[in-house]
Amino acid sequence: MNKKIKLFISVGEISGDLQAYYLLNNLIRFFNEKNIDYKLSALGGDKIKSLPVEIIDDITTLSTVGFIEQFKFLRKQVKVFYKISEYIIQNNIQYVLCVDNQGFNLKLAKYLKKHNENIKLIYYFPPPVAIWGKWNAKIVGKNFDLVLDPFEDNKPYYEKYVKNYYYTGHPFNDIYQNISYNSTKKTSSDKITIGIFPGSRYHEIKNLTNIFIKSIIYFKKTLNKEIQVYIALSHNKYLDHMLDLKLKLMRKYNITDTKFIKIKFDKSKEIMLESDLLILASGTVTLQALFLKKMAIIAYKVSPLTYLIAKLLVKVKFIGMSNILADHEIYKELINSKVNTKNIIKYGMKYLFDEKFINEKREYINQTLNKISKKNVIKNTSRIILKYIFNIDEN
Repeated sequence: MNKKIKLFISVGEISGDLQAYYLLNNLIRFFNEKNIDYKLSALGGDKIKSLPVEIIDDITTLSTVGFIEQFKFLRKQVKVFYKISEYIIQNNIQYVLCVDNQGFNLKLAKYLKKHNENIKLIYYFPPPVAIWGKWNAKIVGKNFDLVLDPFEDNKPYYEKYVKNYYYTGHPFNDIYQNISYNSTKKTSSDKITIGIFPGSRYHEIKNLTNIFIKSIIYFKKTLNKEIQVYIALSHNKYLDHMLDLKLKLMRKYNITDTKFIKIKFDKSKEIMLESDLLILASGTVTLQALFLKKMAIIAYKVSPLTYLIAKLLVKVKFIGMSNILADHEIYKELINSKVNTKNIIKYGMKYLFDEKFINEKREYINQTLNKISKKNVIKNTSRIILKYIFNIDEN
């Protein structure tokens, strides 16, 4: 193990930054224990920045969901794409670890393979081909040398085209395995804590925060009791916007208690654990809610054209990954016109106070967690990478 390892990590979203952080922590520990000479560089976000990794650029706040939404940041992303590609080639990077972000990373893999076929490409969190875009399995197989997939439903599609494919299980199995859960049913005299997760992307913050906060204010007036609200901020870039919006809405609806709504950065797990009800934008947070056995509502807005195209291309009943894995609407999904205060309050009351409804949802949560349960996911995923690079196992 005398060779120096040059590994580049390509991350384009805040959720991918988190998953890369968990994995890199384990890999770095092994490198240090074995006195391996290594250099890590990345297109990454705040989580990876806390590790001994050279950050070449960061586009985590430029990611989008949708076909129209992507144009806002397209020029910047194209500029970064060529900057990253040239960096990898000019610095003789041996291994590139792509994490999620298929729009960027599939193009990156094609470009790198075309210009230097000796670069080995690894895909962690590859495109969810079981949900949509089955053609991507063939593209991944052509351009990636190793594929590590947290979702078993993708397995039959990838195994047709990918030589080194592994179903790893989801890392949240490790992260949330020793959490104690508060499943106490609320009574009319209890204080209620609500967690708002308006998303990690610009258009999500813009489209959802206003209606989420308005709904909570109406919730407070409807229940006429003490409510504590936490807004989970995925990136400090959005802090000023969130503070301004909070103050405007509180003034508009004559809310004088400034501590009624608190904004917290990088405290997703803590907010979820403390909350009795979660209001979520679709995304990784729906899986976090599942692993923490929480009651939640999923609300999402996209452009009408994006919604129409998605309806034609995506052949699943749900948008939330928790619901997709369960094949059941554990968390009520409100899309576009259905995202309104009336519906959020209506279903929020059910998830808080309807005991029969809550118990049914808990049954589906437990069944789904049992189905996807796996131990030592992060360590085993690291072992696969290490065996691929060094032809050895981590001990």
